[in-house]
Amino acid sequence: MLYILHGPNDVEYEEILQNLKRRLGDPATVDLNTTLLDGKGTALPDLERACGTIPFLAERRLVLVRGLLGTLRTRRSAKGTGGPGRIDAAELNEYLRVLPETTILLLREPELVQPSLPVMILAIALAREDPPRAYVKAMGLPPQHQLAQWIQSRARKRGGEMEPAAAQTLAMFAGENARLLDQEIEKLVSYAGQGKAVTRADVETLVADSRAADIFEFVDAVTVQDSRSAFLVLHRLLEQGNVPLVLLA
Repeated sequence: MLYILHGPNDVEYEEILQNLKRRLGDPATVDLNTTLLDGKGTALPDLERACGTIPFLAERRLVLVRGLLGTLRTRRSAKGTGGPGRIDAAELNEYLRVLPETTILLLREPELVQPSLPVMILAIALAREDPPRAYVKAMGLPPQHQLAQWIQSRARKRGGEMEPAAAQTLAMFAGENARLLDQEIEKLVSYAGQGKAVTRADVETLVADSRAADIFEFVDAVTVQDSRSAFLVLHRLLEQGNVPLVLLA
């Protein structure tokens, strides 16, 4: 079985991974049958060896590879100056078609992957088979105008509630970092207490102070032309009373 989980939402990835491990059985046995590989340094024989190992006291083994798809070489680049990775895209596709049934291969990509990539085309086709031989999931945060709703939903998962104004304020302070948002949501729900909704004042008390904007964070965002982050940090800097001309300098 092939899993491709791509996108910056590490919170959703961790939930899917933990659910997958629970389905595989006893945690101790799962750990014995789990292999972690770095996609940047993995060659095809390494992958074949890991996936071809017979599970120990279990029906399935789990092979996790992080950042492989972004390093794939094409045969054209392999004949020339070489590509960024050690695995040829076409050869990988050929192997994925005959992936052992005793292995779950999970490819974790921190960035969203284009569906036109040959490996993605194959994975989507395998996912449509009956029974499916692949699972593909894009894991990004919702667009900015829906982020507050996502925050409120996460608060409910944490056993609490969050007022709309509080969710909007948290989205402004924490930006689009899923892990940071989830950490702040957990902290705020605990602070509000059972049966009480998180308020905007709670967010301003707990999050605004701990996430005080840093001029260096602003400069870094401008340098890499990350306008979204730059404007968020600039807004916080101005709210903290920084003089605009100082920021401009």
